[in-house]
Amino acid sequence: MTCNTTVFVTYGSVGQAPDPAQPSTPPVRRNRCASRIVSPGNRMMDRKVKPLLYAEAGIPHLWRLEFEPVPRLIVSELLGGRYVTLNALVGATTRIDAPFPVDIDPASLARQ
Repeated sequence: MTCNTTVFVTYGSVGQAPDPAQPSTPPVRRNRCASRIVSPGNRMMDRKVKPLLYAEAGIPHLWRLEFEPVPRLIVSELLGGRYVTLNALVGATTRIDAPFPVDIDPASLARQ
């Protein structure tokens, strides 16, 4: 993965208050992109429930990484209150421009 910008990664739940011990944690409404890694134990949450919560929070971009049957990155954008899939990348390095420019190959993210 190649990214020529500063990316601020946070951990936590949607709607969770920022941790006062970490004043650099932005509120959820300022997040530009949510991402999920789908595994067999959380498929339903990552595909159905979490996107609804992220949409309600107004997070404009959602990336979902799936490994079965092959590594793929589903890139979605919030339009009209719901996520619309823009790209489903499989097995090739692809340029994504929003919410920040990045060149990514989902296969390179798979644990070897």
